[in-house]
Amino acid sequence: MIGERRKNSFCTSLVLILCLTWAAESQAELYPYGTGNADTALSKQNDFALRVTLDRAFPFGGKYYSTLYIGDNGIISFDEEVSEESDEARNRNLPYYYDVDGDGRIEDPDTIFAFWADVDITGDGGNVYYRVTTSTTTLNQATTDVQTYFRSNVDFSAQVVIVVTWDDVSFFDQTGASDPRNTFQAVLIHDGQESFVLLNYGSITWVVGTRMDGDPNTGLYTDTQIGIAIVGFLMGDGTIVKNFAYEQDTLRSLSADSNVEVEGVYAYKVDGNSVIDPVCNAAPGAELSITPARCGMMGGEKIYLYGPCWAVEKVQTCVFSYGGEIIQQVNATVINTNEAYCVPDPFFLVGEVTVTVLEAGDELANSPSTIYSVIESGRVTPTVTRQNSGTSSWDKAGNSLQITWDVDQESFGPSDSALSITVLAYREDNPGPRWVNVYMITNATADDGSFTFIPTAQVDVTEANAFGVIRITGMDNGRQRVLWSDIHPLGYLLEQSYQDDSVQWATEKCNEWITADIAKGAFLSNLPACPCTLDQAEQDVGNFITDPSCYPEGGVDTCAENEGAIHCLLSAYASPNTMSGTKCCYDANRLLMNTGDTRYAGMAGRSHIRGSSPYMARNLIPELSHWSNDVIAKHFCCDWAEDKECFDYITLRPTTDCAAYEPPNNALSFGDPHFITMDRYNYTFNGLGEFTLLRYATSGTETGASDFELQARQIKTMDSNGQQVDVTQLSSVAMKDSGSDSIFVEASATSGMDVYRRSMDENDEWQSVYFSQQTFTDLQGCAVGVTSFENEVEIHGVVVMFKETSIGVHVTYGYGMLAVRPILPSTLNSDHLSGLLGNMDGDPSNDLMSRNNNNPLDDPTDEEIFQFGQTWEIETEYSLFRYVSGRTHVDYHNSTFVPLMNVNLPTLYPACNEVSQCLFDYEVSNDDTDLAMATLGAFEAFESSSENIRKIDACPNQITPYNGTKTYSSDANRYFEDAEVSFTCDEGLIMVGSSYKRCAYSAEEGSLMWTGSTGDNACIESSCGFLDTPSNGSISLSEDGLTATFECQEGFTMSGGSESLCQNAVWSNGAPTCTDSAGSEINVVGIAVGVTFAIIIIVLIVVLGILYYMKTKKASTKGNSKKPSSKPPKPVKKETKPEPKPAQPTPVTEDIPIKLELATAENSAPPPVSVRGDTSLYDSADGSQAGSHAGSTAPSVTYKTPSRDQTDVVKGTGLLQNTTIKGTGGWI
Repeated sequence: MIGERRKNSFCTSLVLILCLTWAAESQAELYPYGTGNADTALSKQNDFALRVTLDRAFPFGGKYYSTLYIGDNGIISFDEEVSEESDEARNRNLPYYYDVDGDGRIEDPDTIFAFWADVDITGDGGNVYYRVTTSTTTLNQATTDVQTYFRSNVDFSAQVVIVVTWDDVSFFDQTGASDPRNTFQAVLIHDGQESFVLLNYGSITWVVGTRMDGDPNTGLYTDTQIGIAIVGFLMGDGTIVKNFAYEQDTLRSLSADSNVEVEGVYAYKVDGNSVIDPVCNAAPGAELSITPARCGMMGGEKIYLYGPCWAVEKVQTCVFSYGGEIIQQVNATVINTNEAYCVPDPFFLVGEVTVTVLEAGDELANSPSTIYSVIESGRVTPTVTRQNSGTSSWDKAGNSLQITWDVDQESFGPSDSALSITVLAYREDNPGPRWVNVYMITNATADDGSFTFIPTAQVDVTEANAFGVIRITGMDNGRQRVLWSDIHPLGYLLEQSYQDDSVQWATEKCNEWITADIAKGAFLSNLPACPCTLDQAEQDVGNFITDPSCYPEGGVDTCAENEGAIHCLLSAYASPNTMSGTKCCYDANRLLMNTGDTRYAGMAGRSHIRGSSPYMARNLIPELSHWSNDVIAKHFCCDWAEDKECFDYITLRPTTDCAAYEPPNNALSFGDPHFITMDRYNYTFNGLGEFTLLRYATSGTETGASDFELQARQIKTMDSNGQQVDVTQLSSVAMKDSGSDSIFVEASATSGMDVYRRSMDENDEWQSVYFSQQTFTDLQGCAVGVTSFENEVEIHGVVVMFKETSIGVHVTYGYGMLAVRPILPSTLNSDHLSGLLGNMDGDPSNDLMSRNNNNPLDDPTDEEIFQFGQTWEIETEYSLFRYVSGRTHVDYHNSTFVPLMNVNLPTLYPACNEVSQCLFDYEVSNDDTDLAMATLGAFEAFESSSENIRKIDACPNQITPYNGTKTYSSDANRYFEDAEVSFTCDEGLIMVGSSYKRCAYSAEEGSLMWTGSTGDNACIESSCGFLDTPSNGSISLSEDGLTATFECQEGFTMSGGSESLCQNAVWSNGAPTCTDSAGSEINVVGIAVGVTFAIIIIVLIVVLGILYYMKTKKASTKGNSKKPSSKPPKPVKKETKPEPKPAQPTPVTEDIPIKLELATAENSAPPPVSVRGDTSLYDSADGSQAGSHAGSTAPSVTYKTPSRDQTDVVKGTGLLQNTTIKGTGGWI
């Protein structure tokens, strides 16, 4: 059995142990190497390392590396070169606290020690070869090796292999006749996400060099072990060490031992936060490692357990805990002492849980444990696919249905009865959230990848459990993986009454749901308003996150439930008290889609789709509670019932209206480093050390604990010549709020940014946040997502969003430095904000306020700004930073450092576009154009973001009346200023409300409002028949429907009766007329004036034409008597007026000052005012626009239900094909 130890095996004593297996002496079969195999040979220098840039980054220790260094001394290091050996390095102690670049600071780069010794390849001392290959032969060999050595990776397929070989190498200053030589090899294998290292040893005959008292003839030691060679790994800036003990005989037997039963071969999995060894560690307290480290909420995937040795004769149990409470226990399957796995049941939460392996008879507290991440089902691809899932065949019993899956006979076996297939329904009533088996599709079928079945109605499947999943399980004795479908309605299993008349059943259940939902109380007012534009939504990272079911990069299958959308976003966290959420979807014009226009728009939800902590209770389960309270009812009301029910459903689950949206405020720290405060004050502060960028404390204090804090570490800048200069730059940031993990983001030359987190227990270790398999991860009280990759894996943008404060922080990387942009909700109290980025009170003049000093600087000098900045040095006991290699805050902070001040900016560097921060950085870096352009890029990105997120005034949404139509005068503008909309009702129905409305500024309301009647229109059937709605007027009906009251819009005069009574089934009188209050006489005068003016213009044109003709003729006659001119005639310059553009939305405009001086109060924080004018920001490629808004509650009136074929559905584009919307439930 692979990895199983033979009888004569032994384990060495290790720091974090590597186990070896003794075997007869022989030489391992190395991967082919040498120049004949397209290898490159290293230069024959001593203490030398070659830099290799990779096209595809190598995952190692929770990071991605695009650069590695191959050293002659048996080392492969990442990011930094390790070649010339210090005294500490020669002692072979790990971590070795190595000053890589000679700057006086310790850097311990992540390293693979294939055989770290004092190798010397000069002269005839041997060679070092390497190649980076994608050859089919090598990839196949590597794939086979990984699949053989790691049972957890039987589906692995190598994409890139790096082979490094030290061939027949000697040691430094070798003398004598013995001439010992070593041959060994490191093979780095990866698929872009998972990575492995194979260490292959051909022959090892020497272990120590002469510089460390080794025998100059044999390379062996006699009475000391100092400086002996090391084999192992270093990760996490020296915080993770895995290496052999210092034992000469052990090292000499490397070619005969193994951890995978192949002599001379040692295999390790290295992509995660620990090195996974397939051979167990029998020492007490062995650490537990697992792979994979995450799964979806449905569970079902094998978790392979590595580290401790498993007692085959004892029961091993995987215990999953959350918040200190056990949430599930499953038995582990023990294959042998080295290999075990467990398969978790479904979870009812997301985030991090603790998995502990408990051996029978042991204490839980003393058992090995580690962290396991549970992610939302929507972020995991289902392992069972329902074929034709979007068709109606899945809505009723009796249809032939097919499911498919990937064959996995490794897990399930080849038997004809290997699998059982069932349907599980979800329930959330007492005794709590659970999955219930409701239908057996088959209890025995082969694992051949597909199954077809014809379902029948089930008496136990009702409206109470009308959605679920299909589950596939193995039938053998061992616990195997479980396959799951997507969550879907169980129409094909619903009770017989539904099958007999699905419309009647659904109509009854919809109305029952509506009654019950209203009884639960209102929640819409507790939700955040959707931003009006996608540009706004994408910038509001503290409040909104991408919906994994609809995003631009998701491919053709995304947005299926939101037809016409290009991107949907979710409110980031559940609203307080109601635990509800909202979804905002945007069309191809990047404008909000609304349920008032289309049923495919995003909607509000009584339960947030992402659930709410502490989870595991009714209404709080991610995705499942949302299905229970919101989604399944939409299927009842809109998919299976009549249109009237869908209309009523949408009034309870509208799109939250963007008219109420208040954008957040933001600030920026960037470049060298420069600051733009919340109120747009611009300055530069080149402090050296760690400082508080932003602090939010409801206590009102500027010291001690806070509700939120954002800290920055500033280090010296290197100029264009690679020399340090007396200015600084932002190298890392740290942040947390009162209920979250700490987050640390650090600039990295090869991976862009590295992200770490530490739990609220400050004694816990920092853990790398790894984005190899997903770009978004939930942590305690916060979430982290990647916004930008370069070269596939280099992280150039991350966003952190905090639950308690709704603050978001966007961090970007450029040219070795960070730019950080906090995004704060407008609801935060500015009195509680402080730090280098100021407050948020709209007054830039008080932003430069020293800590514990209420006197802001007035027109400060550079020196005064520097002294102000120094007061915001972080408090050591409240530092949020990650420190490695024994360093602390003191090692970074230098209060005696004096930066360059009063810098004269260059007058010429056009690329900076006159941005002063760019010019400053160009000057102080000795004309480093890359640095200057990184600063310019950060500034322009902030300027664009600030512009996109500004307040846009909009009119409230108007729903399409049931049994009516809504017609926009222009699809390009539906709810911004000057938008026009007309309403009509189906024949015989009365329009309640104005038949025409225009979006205009209301001085009374101080915002845009619709002219005409207030509220939504309705189409009413009356026993007295039809009443025409007056043009420029409206109708309202009494509660009994017997009195119709007419009103004219402002500026119009009514001619006729203001009321009509319903008597004897007829109306007493028809509608009046509404005429312009100015009267027709003025119109006649206006027309007369216009005609007169036109005649005058025509006469003038005729006269001028005659004069011009005469002058031209005279000039021509003169010209004939002279020599022709050599100069061409001057062209006639024609003046043309541009075509008028339709009125469109424009964000509030405000120039961000770029001078290093105080911004004026008039140009400070973005004011929430109404916007009018140009709309180029929102034009699509063809100049069209579209938009909509949230529906409000419909009036309580009697409706007439149209037949289904009356609906006017436009599919595929998300844009109206014409300007008319048919009112069949407020959607198209």
